[in-house]
Amino acid sequence: MAGETIHNTADHYRNGEGGSISRGFCLTQDKPEEAWKYLKGIVAPDVCIRFDIDRKLLTASNGKYATNYMHHPDGSMTFTTEIKREWCIDTLRPEWLTEVIALESFVPEHELNAARYVDQIKKHIKTARI
Repeated sequence: MAGETIHNTADHYRNGEGGSISRGFCLTQDKPEEAWKYLKGIVAPDVCIRFDIDRKLLTASNGKYATNYMHHPDGSMTFTTEIKREWCIDTLRPEWLTEVIALESFVPEHELNAARYVDQIKKHIKTARI
């Protein structure tokens, strides 16, 4: 896929079941350190990619994300949700790519290991036949 234009027309609203009214690739203007706080567990824990895209090509949207995770002594977990502004587009072109940032440069090792473990579980669940 290197150097290729990629397409994504995913409907994140999923007929009212999703936490977002967004479609396609969802981008943020938040700094990587801030975005990681609400994207971990959703995005693949590989790299952070920055693009320079003409604003006229983007559709403004809002996404609902889990934040402020709290683990309790009984093993339960609670969290709050936050609505974040995001920008959507169905196509990403390689000439828009401006920077690839290793997550290791801003994510603590224990968080990155946990995110990669969860990502592997999600991949296994998708491919498992029950």
